[in-house]
Amino acid sequence: MNMDLEKPDRRKRRTRALLRKALMELIVEKGFDAISVQEIAERADVSRATFYLHYADKEELLSKSMQEVYDELVDRAEASSPSHDDVLNAIASGDHERFCDPTDFRHVAEHADFYRVLLSEKGVVSFNVMVHDYLARLLQEQLCLPVHSANVEPRLPSEMVAHAIAGAQIGVINWWLTRGQQHTPEDMARMFYMLNAFG
Repeated sequence: MNMDLEKPDRRKRRTRALLRKALMELIVEKGFDAISVQEIAERADVSRATFYLHYADKEELLSKSMQEVYDELVDRAEASSPSHDDVLNAIASGDHERFCDPTDFRHVAEHADFYRVLLSEKGVVSFNVMVHDYLARLLQEQLCLPVHSANVEPRLPSEMVAHAIAGAQIGVINWWLTRGQQHTPEDMARMFYMLNAFG
């Protein structure tokens, strides 16, 4: 591997990680709307010019940062997730525990203060839309499409189902956070699955 190419990439990743960390800290402290690019740069200990080398504004920093976070989360989940055939077999056999994956809830618990602010009135609408769309796309790929590919005729459009579940998940996460996380991530995953499976 060319070490000259690796070093700039490593520096770029490090700078972006510092900016993401600074943004998350400031959101918790002040709320998204009250933060300036200058404050983010100062907290990350980089220049304002360096910030603009990576992002056009704080909205792009938030969007791309959360995309990276969720991509990492999905990669971890997919490493232990069942195959499409396993999904179908589990559905057919009533093996509901296979679908009680607490990965998302563990992630939210790890960054509880951040999500508590962004899902509140101090947050930003675009964040909610981005997370909703991301979850819906993931749900459609991992659950709806495998069922559809097995020639099971869905009663409802799979895209609509995915968006409905995504919206419910955001609502449930907000409820969990605002009430002090009185249930474990494992309990939340189990209850959320039961809500979707049985109403």
